[in-house]
Amino acid sequence: MAQNTETGHLTRQCAAALPQWTRVILDTNNQFAVAGATITGIGVVTRETFAANELVDCRLFNAGGTVKMICSEAMTMGEVAYCAADGEIQDSVAGTVIIGQMADTGSADQAIAEVIISPKVDPTV
Repeated sequence: MAQNTETGHLTRQCAAALPQWTRVILDTNNQFAVAGATITGIGVVTRETFAANELVDCRLFNAGGTVKMICSEAMTMGEVAYCAADGEIQDSVAGTVIIGQMADTGSADQAIAEVIISPKVDPTV
């Protein structure tokens, strides 16, 4: 049955354990799964899950504003954020899919940082 979500959040089961702030997709079972480096995903999970089939909230990217995400490397405020493997983000040009712009600094791998969601960021600036 079709549903309508107007809150900027979506609750579903997860396909596996997920760290908090992981970028996710909806898989073919209608569960949240980790988004890879070649897809932005639909949002980030707002809490850690420990096993498959746990219910978890997802903060949707189309809700606007900023979102916390997991860095795969040190990142600087103002840089373009690219999608990385394991539902993380990176600033290196190795990334090909832009997710937004850093609104915060991520100190190292696994740091949590704030990102302004916008696939229209100019990587040459």
